Amino acid sequence: MDSMRSSSSSERDGAIKSAPTLTAKYWRMLTLFTCIVGHFIMPSPQRLAVEDPNTCAYVPGAGFSGFFFTMGRLQTVQEPTSLDYYCYSAGCLASTATLGNITTGEALSMALNAQEQWMNGTISRFDVVSQFVDSMIAVGQERTLNAKVLSKLRIITTKSNGWLQQRETVIRTPKSLEDLKTMLVQTTWIPGATGNAFSFEEHSDGAFSSATHPSCPTTVGLPQLSRKTFSFFANLLNMNLKPAQAHAFSKSGMELGLQR
Repeated sequence: MDSMRSSSSSERDGAIKSAPTLTAKYWRMLTLFTCIVGHFIMPSPQRLAVEDPNTCAYVPGAGFSGFFFTMGRLQTVQEPTSLDYYCYSAGCLASTATLGNITTGEALSMALNAQEQWMNGTISRFDVVSQFVDSMIAVGQERTLNAKVLSKLRIITTKSNGWLQQRETVIRTPKSLEDLKTMLVQTTWIPGATGNAFSFEEHSDGAFSSATHPSCPTTVGLPQLSRKTFSFFANLLNMNLKPAQAHAFSKSGMELGLQR
């Protein structure tokens, strides 16, 4: 898994030195830029089919704040393995945490640990997600993450060789924990935000091909944009998310629950 750490030592040093100076304004602008880019590079809509509409749950990505909100919603599911999770980006992280029987508090500790390693110079900001995924898989495999549970995941990524190349929506089910690690890194890979290249092994965040994603009866969506939820959307790509914010987002998700 260490081979997936793609940043060089010089890139790591540069990213780490700048970490404390990253402001909320920076994250808001990066979020806005990502949304705009994602909108304009979408392929023409032609939604893919699902295997079984009766067990299909669509879990979209929503960055760092969305991970805790979505995880809160999924924790209200009494039997997590009763669903097939068609997910991308942070939605897949939340789905994996749920299937791995990982609590919000544990996920928060893992996120804070990865954040601390970034801030103290151990890893680059481009390694934060990878470090978090490693921690989550390590705990999950000791509990419920086995081959049968992995079969409930339908991880969506966007495959392309470059900005001007045709994009393809890819849906895969991991066969092993190594597969899971690779796919989670790929589906959370946003150039300039979580990844330091255009893609990871030709795959990037599933958001860039969302126009073709399958439609499910159950959608674990985001809250409506309003004055009350502005903080949620402003922190989508904020790696410096505070514990109080994470708990608040998770609580909001649990209060909303899962509606089928």
